[in-house]
Amino acid sequence: MTDVTRAAVLTEFGKPLEIRPPYLHGTFADHAHIHPRAGRIRVPDAVSSELASAASCALRSVIAAFDRLGALDYRDTVLIQGAGPLGLFATAVASMHAPRRLIVIGAPDARLELAEEFGADATISIEAYPDLAERTAIVHELTQGRGADVLFEFAGSAHAFGEGVEMAAPKARYVMAGAVGGTPRPVSAPSSSSAISRSSARSGRQLAPTWTRWGLSNASTTDSRGTGY
Repeated sequence: MTDVTRAAVLTEFGKPLEIRPPYLHGTFADHAHIHPRAGRIRVPDAVSSELASAASCALRSVIAAFDRLGALDYRDTVLIQGAGPLGLFATAVASMHAPRRLIVIGAPDARLELAEEFGADATISIEAYPDLAERTAIVHELTQGRGADVLFEFAGSAHAFGEGVEMAAPKARYVMAGAVGGTPRPVSAPSSSSAISRSSARSGRQLAPTWTRWGLSNASTTDSRGTGY
C-alpha cells in the first residue's frame, strides 16, 4: 500500500479503520473495497456521475432533516435559509410536497435563480436586502403577516437562527442542520413565540439542534451557530 493510499484510509465513526487486507480503503486508489455494512447503494445507469456525486452528502443531510421534521402539509409555508447545496436540495425536496408557499433566502443571484427552477415561489437576496428587518418584513408580507410554518436552516450562519425566530409563525417547526458549533449568542424570541422544545437532528455525521413548537408568549434561548450565511 502506498503512502498516499495509507494517508487516505477512511474512518468509521471518527476512528481509523484497521489497516488490513484488502487494503483498498483509500480515496485516491483506482479501486476500493466496499464493506458489507458501508451503507452504499448502486447508482442506477440512468443517473449521471455528476448528479450522483452532487447528491451524496448534501442530499443525504437534507433527507435526514426532512425525516426529523415529520410530515409537511400542503397548507404549510416553508422558509429555507441558505442557497448553497443543502438549501438548493432542500428546495427541490420541499417543492415535491407542494406546500402553500416556498421561500428561499440566500445569495448570490445565480443560486436564487436555480432555487426558483427547483420550485421556490419567492426568493430573498441577502445582498439586495442586507438588513434583517427588511428581510423579515418581506417574509411577513409574503405570509400575510403570519410568518413561516416550517423553517430549515441550511445557511451555516451565526445569525441565521435568530433571524429564523423572527420569521417563524406561532407553533412553527424549525429544523437546524446547516450550522454546527461556534460561540453561543443570545437570541430573544418575539412576543408571539415560546414553548420551545429541543430534540436532536443529524446532518451527515454532525449533530445539530432542532427547535420546534412555538407558542404564544415570550421566550429566549441561545444561538450557537457558526459563521457565514
